[in-house]
Amino acid sequence: MKKTKIPSLVTIAILTVITILFWIVFGVIRILTLKPSIQVEPHVTKSFSPELETTTLDKIQEKLYFGKEDKITLPLASTISGEVVQ
Repeated sequence: MKKTKIPSLVTIAILTVITILFWIVFGVIRILTLKPSIQVEPHVTKSFSPELETTTLDKIQEKLYFGKEDKITLPLASTISGEVVQ
């Protein structure tokens, strides 16, 4: 009785899939067990102020807001021989 040999491409494909699965599993385990090291420079946290800047908020409220339903018409100016025509 003759044995059928598994083609070499199938063997390589199976080993590749196994390798990828192990790589994913070990990557997930590393992510779950590794503690992140957060290093914030002191000048970043020192300059933070929890107070709101009311002047900036007032400037935002004073700005114009155009909604989607508003039609905006702008005057078009063109120069013809040095004269401004509107």
